[in-house]
Amino acid sequence: MMYKFRIDKIIVNTADGIEEIVPKKVNVIVGPNNSGKNRLLKEIRDYLSGDNRDIKIINGIEHPFPKSSSELDNMYDVASKMVKDKYGNWMLKSYSNKPTQVLDMTSSLESHFMYFFI
Repeated sequence: MMYKFRIDKIIVNTADGIEEIVPKKVNVIVGPNNSGKNRLLKEIRDYLSGDNRDIKIINGIEHPFPKSSSELDNMYDVASKMVKDKYGNWMLKSYSNKPTQVLDMTSSLESHFMYFFI
């Protein structure tokens, strides 16, 4: 079976304690202005990318990992999304407004694939 990313559970901090959210196939986030909808989405992105510096809402996210880097590359073609910047550093193309992760390409690609999902 081919790997496909999914989120099994999101654990969030609420005023009443910790709450577990189990996403469905389609999810809708509703709330008044300035209630945290955008922040929740940004924290999910940051948590999954390993940037936990400013996380206040997310307490944890459960998701399956690929069995190997080749399984991940077969599904998402990760190797083709790696580019070299003007300074000669390898990086993974970013499709968000977050800075791009610089990669040290002196070691094997397999170690880099797992780095992004830890």
